[in-house]
Amino acid sequence: MTTLHKLIVEVVDARNLSPKDGRGASSPYVVVDYRGQRRRTQTKLSDLNPVWNELLDFDLSRPADVFGDVLELDVYHDKNYGPTTRNNFLGRIRLSSSQFVKKGEEALIYFPLQKKSWFTWIRGDIGLKIYYVDEVVPPPSPPPPPPKAEEPKPETAQPPQSEAVPPPESASPQPTDQPPAEAAPPKEAEQTQPPEPEKPAEEPPTEAAPPPKTEAPEVAESGPSPPPPPPPATDDANQDQANPPPPPVAPEAAPMPMQRDHEIEVMAHSVSKSMADVKFHRTDGPPPMPRPPVVPGGALNYTSQLEPTESMSMDRPSFDLVEKMHYLFVRVVKARFLPANGSPIVKISTANYHITSKPARKTHCFEWDQTFAFARQSPDQSDASILEVSVWDPPVFDPSAASEVASGHQFLGGICFDVMEIPLRDPPDSPLAPQWYRLEGGGARINGDLMLATWMGTQADDSFPDAWKTDTAKNPNARAKVYQSPKLWYLRATVLEAQDVLPVTASLNLKEATLQVKAQLGFQFLKTEPTVTRNGVPSWNQDLMFVAAEPFSDHLIFTIEHRLPKGPVTLGVLRIPLSAVERRVDDRKVASRWFSFENPDGDEKRMYRGRMHLRLCFDGGYHVMDEAAHVCSDYRPTARQLWKSPLGTVELGVIGCKNLIPVKTVNGKGCTDAYCVAKYGPKWVRTRTVCDSLEPRWNEQYTFKVYDPCTVLSIGVFDNSGSGFEIEGSKDATRPDFRIGKLRVRISTLATENG
Repeated sequence: MTTLHKLIVEVVDARNLSPKDGRGASSPYVVVDYRGQRRRTQTKLSDLNPVWNELLDFDLSRPADVFGDVLELDVYHDKNYGPTTRNNFLGRIRLSSSQFVKKGEEALIYFPLQKKSWFTWIRGDIGLKIYYVDEVVPPPSPPPPPPKAEEPKPETAQPPQSEAVPPPESASPQPTDQPPAEAAPPKEAEQTQPPEPEKPAEEPPTEAAPPPKTEAPEVAESGPSPPPPPPPATDDANQDQANPPPPPVAPEAAPMPMQRDHEIEVMAHSVSKSMADVKFHRTDGPPPMPRPPVVPGGALNYTSQLEPTESMSMDRPSFDLVEKMHYLFVRVVKARFLPANGSPIVKISTANYHITSKPARKTHCFEWDQTFAFARQSPDQSDASILEVSVWDPPVFDPSAASEVASGHQFLGGICFDVMEIPLRDPPDSPLAPQWYRLEGGGARINGDLMLATWMGTQADDSFPDAWKTDTAKNPNARAKVYQSPKLWYLRATVLEAQDVLPVTASLNLKEATLQVKAQLGFQFLKTEPTVTRNGVPSWNQDLMFVAAEPFSDHLIFTIEHRLPKGPVTLGVLRIPLSAVERRVDDRKVASRWFSFENPDGDEKRMYRGRMHLRLCFDGGYHVMDEAAHVCSDYRPTARQLWKSPLGTVELGVIGCKNLIPVKTVNGKGCTDAYCVAKYGPKWVRTRTVCDSLEPRWNEQYTFKVYDPCTVLSIGVFDNSGSGFEIEGSKDATRPDFRIGKLRVRISTLATENG
């Protein structure tokens, strides 16, 4: 089943349009253009406040390469009605796609019509609802199977066919070839004409049969050209029947993908039991070097286990505000044909770094899909000239000493690279594809192959955010992150009145009763003023304001209480899911509803406990102030439809810090594991944590969209307590991160750059 992505523009109505027909009125219609597609509404005759209520849909499946994501709406007067000779212009609006929402979040918004030029007289508003929708297109129903036409295959089978065809139409016994053509539909008459020209011996067997019986053979013989007579349903069926001939071509190319990758050709020459000389053909990666013999009992560093992390979506800035930091990237993807008993590991050694990967996942091969980044002073740094990548059999841990590896591990093979021959990649260069390399020196007849890629890059590399880095070792939570704050809405609950909330006996005995309503949303509690009623119908007409965050999975709970000298008595409870509350973005009135109370004791028996009259809505025309007003970074309303286009982009380059002080003691040594956090609008960014450094260098760059220059960018530096550290004098290693300092930058004070 396919899904069609569409944009729905619901043209509701217009108000107070300009009279342009020469008679004091207008006959307006609306034209909407989006992504090269144009839609038009009907014309409303002589109406300055027309009501259309029409849905215009736009297909989003095709990418907009030429046309931008701007919706243009024009209102015209139809020249066919009135003495005018042209379609007079009544107004226009232009909307960005950033203002559109998903279905269910739409709201009726009135946009003021704008001028086309300075000398145009325009007035009025137009009401629209714009939202995205996904339509699931059911697969086409399979055509009915045609009647089996195996009988017409022999050339002499024409008389039986003529007997089989007439019964649905007439019961004429054994007519000649000419009468069926006269009594049959016109399609059959057309098919009886071709036998008269040339080749009567080849065509009559296929043409004398009814159309559903002969279409498949004709299409199969003629290839892509379908016959014109059949209807579309049978044409699709014939094309499905005609598709089987092409598959025989696929098996000719099928032998290419084998168990071993066909893109790489690995050739090894074994010389007794010494290290093999490996030759690679058609590869872009660095050639491996002959590897010296490895002692099978070599120790492994198993302290740098990496956990899989969620992929992070970051804006890719140009990184022109920070210094370039060079890294040696090694991406280990998978291995095959390994003589391993469990989940093998990969050990990477270069310079003073010795890193161990996580155990492989066992599928049809052993998979890691892990990237490592080793810091270097420059691409041509000469302190580490060799990169060693080795694969080891899964170690067996001793329960008594979990930090040491038992003697059950085994060396399976390795590869050596000359660091000076590793290629340099600098974005926007495309990523370097991994390649298969033959493992050598394992001692087995078949050592297996390892798929990996290695290159020189910078922090601007696409693989950098999720890669293991040497300056964040031993801390799995040290990666950079970008995340959004949840969207906050004001929830307005208007408590109007209640009915039948007092028991019948109590209402007869009491001359007056004092009632109060309490409302709860999460940890927010509000209550109305107590009201005194003498007829059992209390009235409040009071607004209660809450703050709710998307997604709306909580319930708004109302409790009505009867206040007595001994204490309040709960009369009923009402639970309303937030997903059922209406949203509005203007000042229109929201319809009120009656809600029935439930038993406060939680009894499942449905008993009438009275009802309450409420008006509920989410107000999207306001901004929820989650920051102090003088340092606020966003003043936009909650409703996305009311957002303006961004004024520009602010770029933040986080270079580093100097002269930090130790904020904690780890293993008897003072240290600081610093990271930086920046917030602007709903977007938060966090740099990676640089471990054990009083002068950390991050050199990370981020971008933020600016909608108002009178806003503030907040930046703070924190020390990462980290759950992987043993803090001296305390067994609790999950204390909150310590704030080292903060600063604020006003956007209006920054220099602007055009272009």
